Amino acid sequence: MRQIFVSTALAALVLANPAIATAQDAGSVLRQTVTINEDPFADARVPVSPPAFAEPRRADAAREQPEPTLEQETQQRVQTQSSRSLFDQGADLEPPEESALAYSGYDSINREAEERRRLSLLAANGALPEVQPEAAPVTVQREADPYAALGIRRGSFILFPELEIGGVYSSNVASVSPSGPDDFGLRVAPRIALRSDWSRHALAIEAQSESIFWDENRQQNVNNADATISGRVDIRSTTTLDLSAGVGLSQSTVSDIEVPDQAQSPREDYAYNIQARLTHQMGRLVAQATAAATWFKFGDVDLGALGIEDNDDRDYVAPSAGLRVGYVMSAALQPFAEVTYSPRIHDQNVDRNGLKRDSQGVVVRAGLSVNDGAKWAGEVAARYEYRDYEDALLSNQSALGMDANLTWTPTEITSIVFSAASQIEESSDPLVAGATTWSAGAAVTHQLRDNLTAEAGVSVGKTDYDGIADEMVIGTSLGFAYAIHREIQLIAGYEFTAQNPGEASGYEEHRLSSGVRFQL
Repeated sequence: MRQIFVSTALAALVLANPAIATAQDAGSVLRQTVTINEDPFADARVPVSPPAFAEPRRADAAREQPEPTLEQETQQRVQTQSSRSLFDQGADLEPPEESALAYSGYDSINREAEERRRLSLLAANGALPEVQPEAAPVTVQREADPYAALGIRRGSFILFPELEIGGVYSSNVASVSPSGPDDFGLRVAPRIALRSDWSRHALAIEAQSESIFWDENRQQNVNNADATISGRVDIRSTTTLDLSAGVGLSQSTVSDIEVPDQAQSPREDYAYNIQARLTHQMGRLVAQATAAATWFKFGDVDLGALGIEDNDDRDYVAPSAGLRVGYVMSAALQPFAEVTYSPRIHDQNVDRNGLKRDSQGVVVRAGLSVNDGAKWAGEVAARYEYRDYEDALLSNQSALGMDANLTWTPTEITSIVFSAASQIEESSDPLVAGATTWSAGAAVTHQLRDNLTAEAGVSVGKTDYDGIADEMVIGTSLGFAYAIHREIQLIAGYEFTAQNPGEASGYEEHRLSSGVRFQL
């Protein structure tokens, strides 16, 4: 019943003083809390003044009138009630004990509905101002990132363009020895993303690249890029189909054991992939069937006086088919098991060394998917891969490792990303069937201020070339982003990379960069 009191009082005050409504509207725009009544126990009853046009009826005039009909009597009673306060004991209303305004606490639903109907009838005849619903208080909410890009809306899509441009310094451009040549360069890194804003289904297109143009060592210029298009079809509430396709460009320098030391420039490698994944939930069981294929193309290498290294025999396609089954223990935890069949088929049946490098592979994974919506998100899994090569001279390979991509958010301004991966990669060395790689890393992002963000990371990777040689790479990084406003940020970073520290075949590189990031 208290809602009726508060609503009636608020409506009367608004009509009496229009400034109240103006103040509430301004409060909602400014995201301030609007307090209707600071004291919850205050008496909310406000007497309603009689309309200015209502005049009391004279007794003699009443006697001169003929006997009223039932409709006239009802109308007369409404007019009589409208000329008095609802809380006047002399008012010609129902007995107090029959009125919903005369008691508090629990009462029957029928009596409350009847009282609401009666008040509406009085309001319709001018006895009361219309009772407006009580406005919900406007609460102040802290925006997660006031300097995050808002994007540009284009119909049902949102476009996110971004550009980083600045200078960079490297203490070892070619990554060939501990004391390689240093150089300054110009770094340009554009990125664009187009994402749908639909209630069902989803579509996203993303592309990004990084180019570094060195001042003196132009043959070592950096060109990395990738583009993807992905979509989700919501077939049913428990069934979805995910589709994706992409292309990536990367470079391998002479620090890679597969690139000859005489290489005049980095080797450019391309990867093209397509994937389809069907997910269906049956009670607590979640099943995923995946089909995919990736084509790897290795560029030729300029060896200077030695000519050109042709890498066409390294090109191959890796189709795969997998099945994953998960069990929903709770909204946050889902253990799963997965098996994937992944053969590798080379464009040329025999490579430069006369070996048949086609192989059959199986990958088994078991782990836990986590998503509690606040602290943890991602998954971690143990991974085992086995590969059987067609050529009898190449020994079969197996590797035990871990896959992880897990984000921990201990506070609203701090997040930590853990990553890990392992895989058996291809090799062109006649003594090596395959190279097993393991990598792990962690990156911490922290907001020092609303417009100042710091990020620090560390990574380690190891490659085992079938017992012939091992390679270790360690990396650390530190970066800052200072937002002048939402569209412009100043960025600065430092990276350190060391390969085989302390060995003759190793190298070290210190890289400093600074610039500006533009985003919409």
